Amino acid sequence: MLLDNTILLPLLLIAHLLADFSFQPDLWVKEKKEKGFKSKYLLYHVLLHTAFYIIIIAIFDWTKIHYAVLLGVLHWLIDSIKGLFKQYKSRAFILDQVFHLLTILGVTSLVLDGGNSFIEFGKNVLTYKNLMIAAAYYIVYQPMSFFMQIATSRWHEAMKMEDLGLKDAGKWIGRLERILILTFIISSNFSAIGFLIAAKSVFRFGDLNNPTNQMRTEYILIGTLISFSITIFLGLFLLMMIQ
Repeated sequence: MLLDNTILLPLLLIAHLLADFSFQPDLWVKEKKEKGFKSKYLLYHVLLHTAFYIIIIAIFDWTKIHYAVLLGVLHWLIDSIKGLFKQYKSRAFILDQVFHLLTILGVTSLVLDGGNSFIEFGKNVLTYKNLMIAAAYYIVYQPMSFFMQIATSRWHEAMKMEDLGLKDAGKWIGRLERILILTFIISSNFSAIGFLIAAKSVFRFGDLNNPTNQMRTEYILIGTLISFSITIFLGLFLLMMIQ
């Protein structure tokens, strides 16, 4: 092994980022979105990834370059599956990168120690504490969005007006707020919650300071307080369960 094995993972990650973003022309991206796994540019894209992986792994141990080919095949498989979910652009992109990261971690482990460290990594990740935290994040991301729609539906109907904002913007703002609040609670950074409330008040000042739109102002306040209160209680309950 010509180099310190601790830098194999970051080198593979850098290669992935370069091949996925810097060295992927817009034409490739466009056709991949249109044709999915049938696109010839998907093959070019995977070959580029594989070439980078072969060079890097060969530097460490040329007898294990077959793992670079495995990584390329897995990349093709993940990108092909991603192409089947065109309607979920942001979610598909995030999951795509997560699975690429996991495959790079797994292959790095295979190259260095036959996969033992990846198994240990899995054991360290899939713990009671981490699973409880993951469940809490999922609750504030998805189920809470449905709950907020139900909890505020009667006031939304009472306003009898179309939403003047961007489509689904309110839902995504709520999700990000709850994710931040839960993160602040888990990290015991409670003062940051006050900063978040203050920041939202500044951005919403135009709505809240408009005397001709009292119903919309009250609707925003009710939704914010319900969302914040439930997330704070959930975060405190989570701390009690994992400590």
